[in-house]
Amino acid sequence: MLNHYLTIALRNLIRDKGYSLINIFGLSVGLACCVLIFLFIRHEWTYDTFHDNAPTIYRVLQITTESSGDTVVWASDPGSPGPNAPGSVPWRYRHCPVSAVGRHCTLWEQYIP
Repeated sequence: MLNHYLTIALRNLIRDKGYSLINIFGLSVGLACCVLIFLFIRHEWTYDTFHDNAPTIYRVLQITTESSGDTVVWASDPGSPGPNAPGSVPWRYRHCPVSAVGRHCTLWEQYIP
């Protein structure tokens, strides 16, 4: 039975070459897109999860409002409040302040071993 189906499929491929080429090309493009989307999603889900304590690492954001009314969000630590304000964040154990100037990122002090 399977041999009969394969024979009919091969005959249709030979008889309708243009139609078969369009179908095979569309199928290959669709499969390639699905693989690329899967790889992108997998990469995004595994980003920054190499650390042992990845669920306990947080990013400090500074939200400011400009005079024009626009809200600006910075992924920077405003002035290293870590050792200066030990009770400000109850769940904080260690603090590593980071300052970004231009394209360079500098660690002020390193508290995380």
